[in-house]
Amino acid sequence: MFIQNEDEPMESQLYALSDFAQGMGASYYQYDAVNLQKTTIDVDSNLRQWTYQYCTEFGFFQTPNPKYPMRSQRLDEHYWLDYCQRIFGRDLPPPHVDATNARYGGLNITGENIYFANAIEDPWQWAGMREI
Repeated sequence: MFIQNEDEPMESQLYALSDFAQGMGASYYQYDAVNLQKTTIDVDSNLRQWTYQYCTEFGFFQTPNPKYPMRSQRLDEHYWLDYCQRIFGRDLPPPHVDATNARYGGLNITGENIYFANAIEDPWQWAGMREI
């Protein structure tokens, strides 16, 4: 949420936020549904592939916590399913989470030489292994 400063228009705050994000290696266009529809090969971007994977396999959408939300309440499951369909087409089915978990073991992944790096602020940390 942006706090409107009477002396600074909202547009200036959005530009400042965009500049900060770019300095951290993130860009609005990496997450823009229209931009993610593009199928041209770009060796500097893998977000279309990653988005397809979580839209079709994981279904781990970053929805707000109902008690202490840090994201907009509008970012619910319906928002994310629509987002995926806007990128990959309206015939894209919901993610096949049960099939993915059955194939790879869910929270009981078996394998060797697997290293899970989960940062405390990483919103995807809950989709990975947190305990041995």
